[in-house]
Amino acid sequence: MTGRATMRTRWAAALAALLVLLAPNLRGNQEGAYVAPQSGWLWVVDSDNFGADGRVLLVDPAARRVVSSLRAGFQPDIALSLDGSRLYLAYSTRDQRRGFLDVIDTANGAVLQQLETPDRYLTIGPVHTSKLALSKDGRWLYQYRSSDTRYQSVYYIATFDTERHAFLPERAVVPLCEAGELISLQEPLRVGLMCSRTQDLRLIEIAPNGSLLRKTPPRVVVTDDEKQGQYPSVGFVSADGQRLVVLNGDGRLTKADSGLRVLERGAVDQQSRGIEPSGPVRVPEGVRPAATDPRDWLAGKRIRQHPAMLSTDGTRVYLGVGRRGPHGGGVWLDEIVIADAATLVRIGSIAPRLPFFSFLVDRGGSRLFTVATPSAEILVLDVTNGNEVASIPVGRTPVFAVQAP
Repeated sequence: MTGRATMRTRWAAALAALLVLLAPNLRGNQEGAYVAPQSGWLWVVDSDNFGADGRVLLVDPAARRVVSSLRAGFQPDIALSLDGSRLYLAYSTRDQRRGFLDVIDTANGAVLQQLETPDRYLTIGPVHTSKLALSKDGRWLYQYRSSDTRYQSVYYIATFDTERHAFLPERAVVPLCEAGELISLQEPLRVGLMCSRTQDLRLIEIAPNGSLLRKTPPRVVVTDDEKQGQYPSVGFVSADGQRLVVLNGDGRLTKADSGLRVLERGAVDQQSRGIEPSGPVRVPEGVRPAATDPRDWLAGKRIRQHPAMLSTDGTRVYLGVGRRGPHGGGVWLDEIVIADAATLVRIGSIAPRLPFFSFLVDRGGSRLFTVATPSAEILVLDVTNGNEVASIPVGRTPVFAVQAP
């Protein structure tokens, strides 16, 4: 071996050793004594106010306290296995240049596996939505990502096989789908993708190698409004998995079958506004006047880009609503509207005393948890009457939560 070759070998070894030192610690990431979760407890993501010391906090709602804390780096994101035995934690390093996915044993808090995940989709600001989604059968974990080139950003979905403990080798590229939101579907290797900027819902079918099964996925355009990027949409799947419903922020409504064939277009308040539930719909702008029909439950607000949540029996859907900003924007919610999942007719609503960024419906269906980020609290609310049952101080900047089964 020549002197230059020897030098190159030494440099390569030194670089490899440095990368190992710079990688996050694989073990012992919990702070203090770890407590295993019980059914109904909450895993709460704390963003550290856009800082590098994010946490995942385990909260006991009955005791009204944080019982465990895991270090989680920059802009943490989580998903939970169906049986609750594995916590999937995605995060980035302090300089935001490297991303990781940790597979954590929830029985003891140990990191079983750590994978480097390039191209994490990161947002600016203290709050963020999840870019992870677990398939209905628990086999596949989807991660929405973005990669910047000199001329454009490339958006794609990476697929993790939870049984083989590895990402599929290829990626499913989704052109122009900026700020995508994943929606779990019934069938394996099929996932819905709500694209906020282009205001369309796409049906992503993933090949065994991780690439797109169909080069041009089926899609439904929610609106042809020139302000399309201004009012992000939310979508949900019916309990039987046969129907997808998309709600534009300003109230426009699209229903499609599982193959994304459009069944109906309308608006959530079509009765009060005299809108026929078919064909293109343009919902009048402006704040609702005082004399408007009370069935117009948007009432001058916006449906925010928060995952719509179904009740356990699938008959009701919970939607996050917030006041309109000067340009339709804003991130805080101030009301949860409960609507019939089939007709979107308003059944009731709950207005917590504090603004919040996200919410969660208890698996038992009797409680709502709102994550009040500005005040660093979780409010526990009675679903039947909207009364506040408890307030739980939690972390520095709580963002969203998932519940242990």
